[in-house]
Amino acid sequence: MRELYPMEVKAYRSKKNYLAISLVVVIDADKYTVADRLHQLDTALEEDSQPRRQEEEQIAIFVPKRNIETWIYYLQGETVDEETAYPKLLRESGAIASPMLKN
Repeated sequence: MRELYPMEVKAYRSKKNYLAISLVVVIDADKYTVADRLHQLDTALEEDSQPRRQEEEQIAIFVPKRNIETWIYYLQGETVDEETAYPKLLRESGAIASPMLKN
C-alpha cells in the first residue's frame, strides 16, 4: 500500500474537483504503531513531491493494529483481539477466502 499510496492520492486529487469521490486506505500496522504507519504514508507523499493529506480532503486512512485478517474474521462474526495472530486468508479463484468458509 505504501508504494501505491502516492499514485492513488494523485489520482484522487486530479478528480476531486469535478467528481464526488473519496479515497479509502487500509494498511495494517503489523509491528509498527499507528502513528508510524501514518508517518510512512506522509513520507511516501513527500518523496513523490506531493503535500501531505490535507484536512479538507476526503481521504480516510484505517490502520488496524494487527493484520487485515483480524478485521475480516471480525466481520465474519468471530471474536477477535488485536494481540492474536490470525491465519492468512487463502486465495481461491482470484478472490480472498477465509479458511473458515466452506463452499
